[in-house]
Formats: sequence, C-alpha cells, structure tokens
Amino acid sequence: MLERIRASIDNLEWIILLILVIVADGLVGGLYRIGGKETSSKVIGGIMIVSYLASVASFLSLRGIVGAIAGIITFVCFILDLVTVIRDKKITYFAA
Repeated sequence: MLERIRASIDNLEWIILLILVIVADGLVGGLYRIGGKETSSKVIGGIMIVSYLASVASFLSLRGIVGAIAGIITFVCFILDLVTVIRDKKITYFAA
C-alpha cells in the first residue's frame, strides 16, 4: 500500500510535487519516505508525519517546547525537500 503511494508520488510532474511540498511537505514527504525500502527512510518518514501533525496542532492549541520542536523539525524537512525537488525534480534526502 505505501509502496503504491510512493510510486504515485514518483509519477507526479515535478511542478505538482513542488506545490505539494510547499503546501503539505510533512504528509507528502513523510508518506514518500515511509514507502521506501530502507529502515532509515521509514523512520524519517514517520518522524516527519508526526512532527507535521504536532506542528499543526501546536498552531491550533499546543504550546511550549513540544510545539517548538515540532515546528523546527517540520521547517528543516520542508527546506530540505524544497531544495531537492527544485534541484533534482524529486524528493531525494533520506528517501531511499
């Protein structure tokens, strides 16, 4: 199932992928990595999804250190994915 989601993301035009990364990188990048073959990419994908959801929750109601940590993780992953999609036309960082 996750492999099919990853394949679907792979088949997107790079400009569509770029828009998705800008709008919801935590979900798109997280699902892409979870569908990978290596354990490290699966772990990073899980962390991305959890931190993205926690970041959204922190924006709505969660405050303090948890919100700050989730926001930092989400921001760093966003920047890395944005750069790799622009440069390589796909998500490549920890995405094996």
